[in-house]
Amino acid sequence: MGNMKVLVDGDACNKIKSITRICRKENAELHVYHDIDHEYEDMDDYAQEHVVMVGDNSADYAILSACQHGDVVITRDAGLAAMVLAMNVACLNDNGREYTERDIDNMLADRYMTMLEQENGIKKLDRGKWPRTKKKNFDTFLPKVIERERQRLIEAV
Repeated sequence: MGNMKVLVDGDACNKIKSITRICRKENAELHVYHDIDHEYEDMDDYAQEHVVMVGDNSADYAILSACQHGDVVITRDAGLAAMVLAMNVACLNDNGREYTERDIDNMLADRYMTMLEQENGIKKLDRGKWPRTKKKNFDTFLPKVIERERQRLIEAV
């Protein structure tokens, strides 16, 4: 088991600069995965950039093959989050919400309903905002998750 990594779904994340700054400060390896249609011209040298071919979920599959226990995955994609959680890997979105086994089924159901609505030409229904008490500040939450996952790695040894 190697060092813990932060793996970012660059196809579904807009806080690459912030994540890079935090990972540098926390001395955590940073890997950003995206397809060739999502180029990042200003990618910091600290981040290891992984460019994959365009295809359905190609960046997701690359992340799944690279992540392991003790890592942190950052994505907005509930489908990827579900697969990452099944691997016992920490996963959060770029707003600071951590995906958990407790809520992933509801998120996937919501995603499915949205897809059905779009296919049937129904305007997206307002499902409401997340309660403020559950919304965490990403810049303060990510370092805590990195530290927690480091501890999990140490305890696993």
